[in-house]
Amino acid sequence: MEKWQSLSWSTKLLVIVLGVLLVTATGLTIGAMLGRSSWEDLALNLATEIVGAIMIYVLLVLFVERVQKGEAKREELIAQLGSSVNDVAKAAAHELRRRGWHHDGCLQRAMLAEADLNGANLDGAVLIGAVLKGADLRGADLSRTDLRGTKLSEADLSEAYLIGADLSEADLRQAKLGWAKAEWAELSGANLVGAYLRGADLSRANLDGANLEGADLVGAILSEANLSGARLTRAMVRGANFTEARFDERTVVPDGSRWSPDTDMAQFTSI
Repeated sequence: MEKWQSLSWSTKLLVIVLGVLLVTATGLTIGAMLGRSSWEDLALNLATEIVGAIMIYVLLVLFVERVQKGEAKREELIAQLGSSVNDVAKAAAHELRRRGWHHDGCLQRAMLAEADLNGANLDGAVLIGAVLKGADLRGADLSRTDLRGTKLSEADLSEAYLIGADLSEADLRQAKLGWAKAEWAELSGANLVGAYLRGADLSRANLDGANLEGADLVGAILSEANLSGARLTRAMVRGANFTEARFDERTVVPDGSRWSPDTDMAQFTSI
């Protein structure tokens, strides 16, 4: 058993094919000896079986080698995605998207800490549980990206596009999500249920329609943020900065009520 396990996959495959061929040849030989077929038929049938076995073996070898090369390339691209060299990381992101590997699950729990993904296109990527601590994601396109449970603490997501992204239960402690330009940081429609945003910079962020239910926003900076239609039910906002933040009648504040011009957010931030 140990010797069998030590064999390469191609050797094991060859042994199996030869075994099947031997059994087939034995059956044909017995048939010829018992007079059920002529020796000429035996030779013809045996030759046909040998050719068929060789073709099957070659096709299987080519198929397995192709699969192995694809897996090796995928692993190589994931490693490059975590590079601290921007050109390398961006090129890997582009190739992963081109091959459709960005959403097939291979990036789940990927180790991408400190990666330089400034301006990278990861639209629609599945990065569940990935580690992106301290990563540079400035201006990156993360729209519709699945970032559930992702580690993004201390990451720089300034001016990143997170439209419709799922950041539920993501760790965004001390992350930068602000926007320095006249436009808004795009988090509209994002799912931030239970996200850990303690101390995060969300200044000028567009959180229009975002779901922040149960999110930890203790000490977070939300000055000039657009919270129109956002849901803050049960969100922890002690010490959060809402200076000049934008609300509307669709906004749900931490106690579950609707915001109105008379709502004083200090009643929640001072708790």
